Amino acid sequence: MAKPGPSWNDFVEAINGGSIFSIITARGHTPSVLREAIYNMIVTDHNGISKESLIENLKKYRNMSGDDEKDASIMINDYLDLNKYHPVTYGEGSAANPEVGKIKALSGFISYVKEMSERLGKKAFFKNDVKNNFVPELDKEVKPQIGFSDDDPKNVDTIKAYLDKEYKDNPVKTYLTKGGDKKLV
Repeated sequence: MAKPGPSWNDFVEAINGGSIFSIITARGHTPSVLREAIYNMIVTDHNGISKESLIENLKKYRNMSGDDEKDASIMINDYLDLNKYHPVTYGEGSAANPEVGKIKALSGFISYVKEMSERLGKKAFFKNDVKNNFVPELDKEVKPQIGFSDDDPKNVDTIKAYLDKEYKDNPVKTYLTKGGDKKLV
């Protein structure tokens, strides 16, 4: 019931569009609690989230990739299973040093998104090739867009430094949301 944070609209856009997302938080909730909370937000059309828009976009993805259409509740659950939930202080994480857990979770999510994007691109290419005899440029790499926001400047600085060091073409836009404002870092 708290006031939405500065990145809320981005989160709503991701869900309504059927985009893959990750919750990377220093909170100690279980991953299943985070997933259940998102499910409840979807089915109640919470604060801008639109179950109808999500279902419509999931149907488009299924059509594009050649997957069969399913019941709405099954599609929502399948969608939520594709997303990642990383409460970095749950289990063996450290509340005193969440940056390490956030780096590990974000790095894993970047790899996951790239893999999913490549898989979806191949399925869509195959379907289009068979259906339309259409051959897109095969040498173009699909580059998904990833955003990371945090309200702790130390977390943002640590993540940004890691991304700049580890990724030549940093695939993540990093935002500081301290004080209720969203600032690209």
